[in-house]
Amino acid sequence: MSKEVKLTDNVYLHLVPTQQFATVTLEVALTSETSANQLAQRSLAASMVENTSDPYPSQTDLARALSKLFGATYEVDIQRYGRLQTIRVRLTVVDGRYAQVETASLVAQALDFLRTMLFQPLGSADRGFDMTVFNRQRDNLLDQLASVQDNPALWAQRQALEAYFDDDAQAMPSCGDQSALENSNPLDVWLAWQHALLHDRIDITVVGAIDDRELLSLISTLPFGPRQTNLTATYRQPLRKVARYQEDKATKQSQFVAIFQVVLTEEDRFAAWVFNAIFGGLAVSRLFTRVREQAGLAYDIQTELDWPRRILIVTAGVETQAIKQVEKAVMKELTTLQESLVSRAELAQAKGLLTASYLTSLDNPDQISQLFLIQGLRGETITADSWVKQMQAVTALDVQAIAKQVVAQVQYEVLGGKENESATV
Repeated sequence: MSKEVKLTDNVYLHLVPTQQFATVTLEVALTSETSANQLAQRSLAASMVENTSDPYPSQTDLARALSKLFGATYEVDIQRYGRLQTIRVRLTVVDGRYAQVETASLVAQALDFLRTMLFQPLGSADRGFDMTVFNRQRDNLLDQLASVQDNPALWAQRQALEAYFDDDAQAMPSCGDQSALENSNPLDVWLAWQHALLHDRIDITVVGAIDDRELLSLISTLPFGPRQTNLTATYRQPLRKVARYQEDKATKQSQFVAIFQVVLTEEDRFAAWVFNAIFGGLAVSRLFTRVREQAGLAYDIQTELDWPRRILIVTAGVETQAIKQVEKAVMKELTTLQESLVSRAELAQAKGLLTASYLTSLDNPDQISQLFLIQGLRGETITADSWVKQMQAVTALDVQAIAKQVVAQVQYEVLGGKENESATV
């Protein structure tokens, strides 16, 4: 039985005691609303914290420390949830039963390691992060951004999102953009990290076989004090007329991206997930089976529902001459869902696949941590039974109601097979 414990103001412990896994996963998540510049600074700070600390200034030192923890794995990643950016610091150690040590003792060592990585970064308060390592990590992030150019589908989606969002921070990748990264310096990034430690909402999730009383005593060694936060994940912007963009790019395949705004409330999310699954979110969806498989209009086509930002994204890889046909086919399928009820069989299939995916995620410690993080940010607790009941309660009328609130906002076409690049509106 999982439980949430408020350690102090805006610092929470999510405990998931289970003997299902051969590991114990400890995650510390730091969440804040961020500006465009802060995205880059926090992403760079996360890279520094992932790769070095004052006691472990090199990869060799870090690997040696993890080896002493029986081959533990350590990683830091960045994720976006609507207006929020979360730095997830995660350490996975073997369950003590399999290392012939007390689990509590091993978890205590793991927490010592996490405390070192979080609170003893490589650098100093007057100069910031170590310059040599900082430059290397910044170059790595810049290389990751540049690699988007080589992924036509991701590039087209990135351009469409920039065209849609009014808020610069929402338009950017979760790690920030090239200019913000290039203009960041070790001291500013150091200060951004210290600010996160002091002011971010903290969610600590532990998944594994450990007594909750022992864990509470051990967690107190992490020096997170009370903090004031007022986080709002949901992002909305006014509806506008459809904006159409076209760009030539030297790629073998053309790309079609459409962004729709979904004008919905929190209570609609289960029905929205089912709508998305039926429309284009699954391999048995209407867009995939009818536009790709039956009509042969696309190499691939799928939809993504970004719930906290209230947008639905359609992405398709197509031949240039088929773009207009794909656009018409997408709108035809949407109109059909708006005007007609889905069949019982189609509805049951979508709900069944979504439920199976959800239940499967509960077999993965990282997914469990993600689940409790999102629930914490949403200020709710949903048991697996409650989740399944809410999913099964979705009706065909609910799906139709969702479809009627899907409004086209941006269409972005990347025309392949051309050497010169230009953009027109």
